[in-house]
Amino acid sequence: MKTFYKSPLYLGLATMVIAILVSTVKLSQDRSVTNSVTQANQGISSLSLQFASPDTISLILDSPVDIGGIDITVTYNTGGVYILPSTLNSNIFQTSGGQLDQNTGRYSFTLFATQLPVKTGIIASFQVAPISEAVTPREVTMDIDQSKSAVYSQDGQINTLGVARGVKFTPVPESPTL
Repeated sequence: MKTFYKSPLYLGLATMVIAILVSTVKLSQDRSVTNSVTQANQGISSLSLQFASPDTISLILDSPVDIGGIDITVTYNTGGVYILPSTLNSNIFQTSGGQLDQNTGRYSFTLFATQLPVKTGIIASFQVAPISEAVTPREVTMDIDQSKSAVYSQDGQINTLGVARGVKFTPVPESPTL
């Protein structure tokens, strides 16, 4: 009879212990999701293209983490300019030279960091030339194809590319020399 008398006490204590265990597990799961989101937001890099008259396109990086390498694909409308792949240049990255497909308007290249740390700045540039001087220059749109581009952290593990901005410009025809 005494066991039945104390059973509500034992049942209450068991319920309280289970409730504490369940709430502890639930809180630890919520914190791990929050920490992952916070870490993911801290590593977002941006790449943008910038036109400098008369013929230079610069690639600009802004990143909160040290960058070890970049794979990039630039797309553009082919009616206005030729990209001169031999002019791909970088002072802080080693370049791959790249692959140019003038018919589809794609220029892909890879950059490897030679100086560390690299977080921000103009990281590469290349030159363009108008297709024909006889034709009135058309506005050219160059974009970074985010589905085929990546920015890798110094350890090479994380793609941190979050924002990619293109550029619109009108190529400047070369003036005749006298």
